[in-house]
Amino acid sequence: VAKVLLSNVYVGITKLRHQVYTSPEDRRLFTGTASAADSRFSPVPHPAVERAYAVLRNDQENIYPFFIVALLYVLCGGGTWYCKVYMVTFTVSRCLHTLAYMAGVQPWRGIFFFGGLIVTLIMMAEIASKMVWFAF
Repeated sequence: VAKVLLSNVYVGITKLRHQVYTSPEDRRLFTGTASAADSRFSPVPHPAVERAYAVLRNDQENIYPFFIVALLYVLCGGGTWYCKVYMVTFTVSRCLHTLAYMAGVQPWRGIFFFGGLIVTLIMMAEIASKMVWFAF
């Protein structure tokens, strides 16, 4: 959750740094005018702001599902040591992914993304195997 909140802060800082305002009240607060004709308002988003929003969206698309899978993993009796390893690996992968995304460096961004995805898939496979085991 802290990672998603920090991504939200990153979006806000990026918008302020590039003077991109998404509402008239924000423009009025920071520039003294709410006019859309203000040179600091553009209907076309700034590329840095779009990248910041992409980081946030990517976090939301990956971290929330991981929370659900991790909860199911714990409820299904997943091993404590493995659970810690999976959660630390996922967290480190997501943090490194965000840094790579902000810097715009590939293939590192993809490698770190797949690190987190693989952890999630492994946990899902273990949950499925436990469910099959309990069914029989």
